[in-house]
Amino acid sequence: MMFFKKAAILSVLLCSLSFESFSQDQVDIYPHLYVGTNVGYQFESDIKIKSGDYYNKNSTYEFFVGSQFSKELSLDFGYEYHYSNDDNELSFLQSSLRYDWYFTNDWSVYFKGGIAYWMEGAYQKNTNTQASGFSPVGSLGVNYRLSPNVNIQVGYKFINNVGDSSLSNYDSNVIFLGATYHFKGEKVDFLSAVEALPFVDIKKEKVFKATDPVIISFDSESSTFEGDKEMNYLLERFVNVLIKYPQAKGRITGYTDSSGSSEYNQRLSLKRAQSVAQYLYKYGVSADQLIIEGAGEFQPIASNKTDEGRKKNRRVELNIRQFKYD
Repeated sequence: MMFFKKAAILSVLLCSLSFESFSQDQVDIYPHLYVGTNVGYQFESDIKIKSGDYYNKNSTYEFFVGSQFSKELSLDFGYEYHYSNDDNELSFLQSSLRYDWYFTNDWSVYFKGGIAYWMEGAYQKNTNTQASGFSPVGSLGVNYRLSPNVNIQVGYKFINNVGDSSLSNYDSNVIFLGATYHFKGEKVDFLSAVEALPFVDIKKEKVFKATDPVIISFDSESSTFEGDKEMNYLLERFVNVLIKYPQAKGRITGYTDSSGSSEYNQRLSLKRAQSVAQYLYKYGVSADQLIIEGAGEFQPIASNKTDEGRKKNRRVELNIRQFKYD
């Protein structure tokens, strides 16, 4: 009866832990470990006994530990003991892969399949006989998530061809009830946890998003920019950001239409970008903050087959790249 008492105590402990877990901020973290116990009733089928009636109907006690890879898939290793009132003993070391099919959030039907190493012994007055071997094992059951940490289950287990001709040989059938406790862990706000550490100063940096480009149009063949009231208004924010934040970087890119050779257009586009940069220097923008480049006739924003399209392509674009600031 000692095994029955231990199994009952462990089951009560697992269930009591479930009520505590309701107050925890638990999340499903995979993979995680779990432990469990089953208490069952065994009966035999396809019995082949050499002498005597060794195993008829008896109680079973199982203890196991496993790893839950996902909500549906797990692998466990366990020890199972079959209690008998006579001088016969039977125990198993077994490993099984389990799959749960959840038909609601908390209820599932599961199947387990694996291998069992059985150890059988008969201890009588003048004879001590022992045997061992491997047998396939399979289980089918219903599982209920009592809490985020504790599951209860009822099922049927079949172990094929247990024993040998020196003692007995039969198929083991077990109806069982059990519980598992899952060590999922608690949800942790990582940033808050780090900030709570002593002597650690966490600076929360802000991010300046990259701006939409400011577009300056140029006449054909022109590379001179002198500004005007409307354009100065558009450039004001661009200039203010660069002056306020020395770490900010602006990009000035010149473009042309497709008139003329590619080499000529490349030089002209660079001159247009440089002309705009010179204008910004007058307002206090540092040369180190600007990236100046010419793209020539490439990357048009309109068709070069029309006057209107070519006018849109003769341009300089200014934008500020993304950067961090306090």
